[in-house]
Amino acid sequence: MRCRSDTWSRSRDMSLAAGRLARCRACRVVRSTRRPTPARTRMTRLATSANTSVCTAVSSRLPTGRSTASNTCRHNAFPAIDRLLRARGPHVAQGTLCQSPPGTTAPLRPTRRPVDADEVRRQLTTPLGAPAYPAGGAYRFTDREYLLITYRTDAEAMRALVPEPLTVGDPLVTFEVMRMPDVTGLGAFTESGQVFTVEHEGEQAAYLHAMYVDNLGSITSGREISAFPKKFGNARLHLDVDTLVGTLDYRSLRVATATMGYKHAPLEHDAARAEITRPTYALKLLPGYDRRPRICELVRSQITDLTIKGAWTGPARLQLFEHALAPLADLPVREIVSASHVLCDLTLGRPAVVLDYLEDQT
Repeated sequence: MRCRSDTWSRSRDMSLAAGRLARCRACRVVRSTRRPTPARTRMTRLATSANTSVCTAVSSRLPTGRSTASNTCRHNAFPAIDRLLRARGPHVAQGTLCQSPPGTTAPLRPTRRPVDADEVRRQLTTPLGAPAYPAGGAYRFTDREYLLITYRTDAEAMRALVPEPLTVGDPLVTFEVMRMPDVTGLGAFTESGQVFTVEHEGEQAAYLHAMYVDNLGSITSGREISAFPKKFGNARLHLDVDTLVGTLDYRSLRVATATMGYKHAPLEHDAARAEITRPTYALKLLPGYDRRPRICELVRSQITDLTIKGAWTGPARLQLFEHALAPLADLPVREIVSASHVLCDLTLGRPAVVLDYLEDQT
């Protein structure tokens, strides 16, 4: 009794010897060389007119008794198909059609060209064809929810982290957790960070010290388009029965926990608006390939497109935990000054350069 696989192999070898089968010279897949049927001829014409690989299109119609995945030949090595392609003239390349019609002397060209320099300059970020974030206009935030706890910290510790020409008066830090369920182009995510209260030329403002988020598009767009000091972190804002809870984890470790009584008292919308729309400063740092500064700027932005949907206040507490890579606790909590819970719609303002440190270094 013969093994079936051996019988099939012998039959296949005999067919090869008789010229009824052909083996692809590149991928070694065996195909029939029988005369093309009308169905095969139509498939060949469709593949040729569509500028696709002919043997790939035809192979799915060849009855070899094996799966399509294992029968796919992308090298156009069937003798019968080769003869059909050669009959169409020199404008047919192996497996791919060029754009030159028959009778012309134009050189063969692939159907896809490299991205030209003008197109590269029009791109906003990489990778080409699948950018890390969309290239649309300003991001619109719908139902953005804030938990803001402002506390007093050590003045010297805060001054050590504020760049000039900004100055520190009352050393106030705002720990914020922002839940953003609907952001155009970026989806849904939650963010957390620390914001300093600073002064510049007599104007009280905010300085973005550190921000943590787990959304790649938010991180890359924030750092590339603007000057948000974002890095990876897991933030969460949720309601625990009667308590609004905001947490921040760095990898698997908790670095901050904020709690606030849920809607204990309404907050004036003007006060909430003043908190969110105050001028905001940030550092834009980008090194060159030699790791020396290529961009080193202090930028200013301000939110002006804002709709307050609700604002509340209540008792609050904040715990910060030591961590080497997320050192929020380096600015310890000395006193809770205020707490607010705000629901709003807004559009981020475009940053403008206030100071170029590289130009002023001389």
